[in-house]
Amino acid sequence: MCSGLSRSAFGKVILSLPEPRSIGAVFPAAVAHLNGKRVPDPETSARYLISQATNTGYSPAEFSQALASSMLPCELERCASHIDRRASREPVQYIMEDWEFCGMTFQCRAPVLIPRPETEELVDLVLASLGAAPGAADETSAACRNYPWRILDVGAGSGVLGVSLLAQLPRATCTALDPLPAAVSLARLNADRLLPASDHRYRALLCDIQEFASRHEEHGQYDLIVSNPPYIPSLELQSLEPEVVQFESHLALHGGADGLSVIADILRLTPPLLTAPLPPPGSESACPPGGQQGLLWLEVSHTHPREIERLVEAGVFRGSGSDSSSRSPCSSYEFLESHTDLFEQPRFVKLAAVRYMTEGADRA
Repeated sequence: MCSGLSRSAFGKVILSLPEPRSIGAVFPAAVAHLNGKRVPDPETSARYLISQATNTGYSPAEFSQALASSMLPCELERCASHIDRRASREPVQYIMEDWEFCGMTFQCRAPVLIPRPETEELVDLVLASLGAAPGAADETSAACRNYPWRILDVGAGSGVLGVSLLAQLPRATCTALDPLPAAVSLARLNADRLLPASDHRYRALLCDIQEFASRHEEHGQYDLIVSNPPYIPSLELQSLEPEVVQFESHLALHGGADGLSVIADILRLTPPLLTAPLPPPGSESACPPGGQQGLLWLEVSHTHPREIERLVEAGVFRGSGSDSSSRSPCSSYEFLESHTDLFEQPRFVKLAAVRYMTEGADRA
């Protein structure tokens, strides 16, 4: 017999319920308790946490079928602990310690950024841009899926972006960067759990993009860069829900005064890391339309796509030549397009690395 309900705030609520204490009796009590603590969407929180405590299905249909089931003492105690933690505004994902993303179950641990549904959309957009959209059965799509893409993930988090892409691209490799030790550890754990143990296609490094780019000659070039960087502006950060502000790493959230600090570093430092062709001799354009260009995909604030487009087109992040006395190859980005998320908010931007020649003293 487990004891401890009397020491729990919600446990005392459970003890007030008549026996036998079924899921159907505990669920409305949990919803009322969370609602009293002003927890958003208390029904969904209670359903997930009771399901996890009782090892029943999470879906509404599965949960409904289990309502008549009596809960064991240890299940009641586990449920009480879960609901108490949620009442303190701890995120459901941290309490459950895992979350589904792109059809796979990833481990979740505070304070590593929690996977969001918008980032699942980013995975789909990236795969489509590589010609490897899931479900496409033509020869071209199969060839694209089996190409040995080299991917750089700036801001590994729990590994959801890189690991999800590798799950769909069986010959691709991914290097993921994160300055948070807990994130690097968790990303490695998820890769080990979810990818074949023998392929060693995923590696997570403890560093930020500035450190990594400073040694880019050591790493070679990548076909694709993906990133869900910190993009929340300073003034918005403290207005977010307690689930975000109190539990998730600010290092993964805070993007500086305008939310563009890390994004600017990515746009400024990463073009040399991407594969992109030089233009034909004498060409005035940075890169021929339709050229084989390395892609950068970013998930950003809804206020950012138009500003990023403006800054890129203004040449704010354009590099300088290595030799001012001659024509020297440099690289920057061309803004290609933006996409909205499932809430119809501008959320994703796609850019391409381009090469151009700087003019030195020989230019008239």
